[in-house]
Amino acid sequence: MIVTNLFIVVELDSSYPGVVFYNTLVTANLTSSESTIGQLEDIGISVFIPENSLSSEEESSMQIRPCFTGPFELPEDYEPASPAYLICHSKKYFQKDITIRMQHYANLQTEEDCEDMAFFSASSTPQYRGSRPVYTFKEICDARGEFKPGDQVGEVSLQHFCYNTIGKRKRAETSDSSSDGESSDNESSKVPSENKSSEKKHRGLYLLYGG
Repeated sequence: MIVTNLFIVVELDSSYPGVVFYNTLVTANLTSSESTIGQLEDIGISVFIPENSLSSEEESSMQIRPCFTGPFELPEDYEPASPAYLICHSKKYFQKDITIRMQHYANLQTEEDCEDMAFFSASSTPQYRGSRPVYTFKEICDARGEFKPGDQVGEVSLQHFCYNTIGKRKRAETSDSSSDGESSDNESSKVPSENKSSEKKHRGLYLLYGG
């Protein structure tokens, strides 16, 4: 939630070590009726729950928490293309697929661009590397996300949730061949591939996920 042009209200939660959340919590009590939780225009995500996803006797609730930053990791061949969201549901599974629509900031111009996109999920319980918590995202392989050229919203249907985000596959960098003189001039400005990879990974964890 933006308070002024300079400040954003965020909060920490000791239940999720290392993660900083936007101070925007969407919560709802669920019934067997159809419902939509969250709005794309407000927090960049919406969750559609079809009718009879829960039995009429069940009581259930859902929370959606957008993440400002955190120690998140995607597979090495992907880079983040949306913020991460923590979706908490008091029941482990729904009886029907629930549709998540999430905004992303990838520039999709062709169907090939769309094929580079994927949804990822991570457990709400971190792994530890020494004293450092890490939330490792894995591609959701059993539910293919839908992406369209010219659109900045992805859609996927799931029955259970945790941390969710969208990633974009990295493409190999190419450069046009040039004369020896030009190649020599440019050599000093190139970043070693190892350093460049580390820089992108750092940006993915703390800047791009920073919204």
